[in-house]
Amino acid sequence: MKKLVFTCFSTCLLLSAFSGQAHAGDVTLKWGNLDDFTDVNPGNELKEPFRERMVKDFGRVFSKFAKKLPDGYQLDVMVNDVDLAGDVRPNMSSVAQIRLMTTIYWPRMKFHYELRNDKNEMISSGDEQLSDMGYLTNTRMTLVGATSFEFEEKMISDWFRKQTNAGVFPTKDMKAVVAK
Repeated sequence: MKKLVFTCFSTCLLLSAFSGQAHAGDVTLKWGNLDDFTDVNPGNELKEPFRERMVKDFGRVFSKFAKKLPDGYQLDVMVNDVDLAGDVRPNMSSVAQIRLMTTIYWPRMKFHYELRNDKNEMISSGDEQLSDMGYLTNTRMTLVGATSFEFEEKMISDWFRKQTNAGVFPTKDMKAVVAK
């Protein structure tokens, strides 16, 4: 069995003509064996291009949130499982398969994360199991540069916001956090 391990590195460096340079937080996103994931079925798409797009899109989502971290912070994420919203079913009128969105096929994701400050001290780590059972009834979000995985993107966004609101993840506006 071919093991697919994708690594998505984001070097979130912003250069400003007025203030020299500003560094944002960085993220490293690693993926387990996609063949063992619950549901990363491409439906009507080719398997490899779909998976490459999914890895790239999820990388963009995590990178967007890492930019909100203080300068020099590093977020490492190991994705262990994804169950995309909906379920792939054959289309009765053609040979194409479609992803059917119903209330019983909500998005889920399992990952391990570690957050380190600019001194490489561990600030936070944990194993997360995200799910959004109300994904069809929740307010839909429109993001600039949104991915085609909008329900999973919202789920990750909610998680990051909760981590920030609870003080687990600092923002650029907060003072530096030291290891506990």
